[in-house]
Amino acid sequence: MKNVLLIDVGNTTVDFRYTSTISSQIIKLERIWTKDEEKQNLDFIISIFDKIENLSKVVFSSVVPIWTNLINQGAEKKRIPVFAIKEHFEHDLNIFQEVNINKLGSDFIANYYGVVDGLKLQDCIVVSMGTATTLFVIENMKFKGAIIAPGIKIALNSLIQNAAMLSQYEFNYTEMTLGTNTKTAIEIGAINGHFKMIKALIEDLQKTKKHQVVITGGNAEIITHQFEQEDYLIKEELIFIGLQSKAFNKKS
Repeated sequence: MKNVLLIDVGNTTVDFRYTSTISSQIIKLERIWTKDEEKQNLDFIISIFDKIENLSKVVFSSVVPIWTNLINQGAEKKRIPVFAIKEHFEHDLNIFQEVNINKLGSDFIANYYGVVDGLKLQDCIVVSMGTATTLFVIENMKFKGAIIAPGIKIALNSLIQNAAMLSQYEFNYTEMTLGTNTKTAIEIGAINGHFKMIKALIEDLQKTKKHQVVITGGNAEIITHQFEQEDYLIKEELIFIGLQSKAFNKKS
């Protein structure tokens, strides 16, 4: 049995998981803050590699150059083949003919393959809730375009970062429509408002054609229940499904 390390480097976290050649299961390994300077070094990357027995290759998506370099350096030192999802795989340019793939983030590309090659969907809207909240549309297996908005935690933190008393609270979705104190008022504006923004954007995109909606990203858990009520498909590990599909050359 050979194992493959899958890495998702975002602007907020670096997520390490792995899979094997005999199982489709994707196993969580470690997740750290992207800006954790104590772990932005070659020794840490090599320690991650060493945790996986029979490591045969590394496949990753990264939007942060310093981590891209560390992953490549670590793989070179350990003599392990390494593949960046955007740069090291061939892509059918007809799929991305309406966008410039060279200017498209690797997370979009990995999530695309997660949907088409992993979930076997030909038409859908993907909502990814990370540092930013992004939406993109796939029609007839072609990437049609995207929307990028500030992430739910970015918006929330911008409200509370300079207010010491507010930082003690945990903010969640509320059934209230009008706040009776600062906490509930912020929940309605920042949490409920973010959900309503996503729902409204989806409705706009579905005016001409109904699509399956797929929700992913680490911040989706904040409003998971609301997404479930809309019958949206929730796939937290979508980006890893995409990385896995390219690692094993699975195609729809």
